[in-house]
Amino acid sequence: IFTSSRKAVTGKRQSMITGQGYTDLFRSTFGVQKQKWEEPKLLDENLIVNTEDEEGAATLSSTGEQMIFTRCRYDKNQPLGAELYSTSQSRGSFSEATRVDVVGDSIIAAHPAYNETETVLYFVSDMEGGYGGKDIWKAEKKGGSFANPVNLGDTINTPGDEMFPYVRDNGELYFASNYRLGMGGFDIFVAT
Repeated sequence: IFTSSRKAVTGKRQSMITGQGYTDLFRSTFGVQKQKWEEPKLLDENLIVNTEDEEGAATLSSTGEQMIFTRCRYDKNQPLGAELYSTSQSRGSFSEATRVDVVGDSIIAAHPAYNETETVLYFVSDMEGGYGGKDIWKAEKKGGSFANPVNLGDTINTPGDEMFPYVRDNGELYFASNYRLGMGGFDIFVAT
């Protein structure tokens, strides 16, 4: 499952955030017999996950039954921000996506990533209490929902933007930063 703005997307406008075409979630399967990836297709044929808005940056549970993804909604003149949505999958069909309210009134909650046990959700936000720009936060699962977000601190976050967290099974956190010394733009870093 990956994010793309290829021709098959459902939203046909230009993104006010990126300046590129809208994005959707796509799926590609690795064909064992031919040893290559099959042609990518929209993640859901019924357009429950992908909408006229932008969808992208998803994380799946270990069974593939639960997915949290980013949706950027717009009104006619301005972006309404990025939000996290959750959906479940059964026999290849997704349920109606519901908003994951982990940050309250912040305009941005994006780029979700589960930890190995799916008890912690890492995400990006610009909410108060950060170090500037967009920071990586985590929220622990309590009673079926993620609550009480905690900033990962200045070991990870900088005055710039830290985005696209990914947690490996061994606990290593991979993320992109545009502030730390690197090659320029968003470089990839790892924290243990």
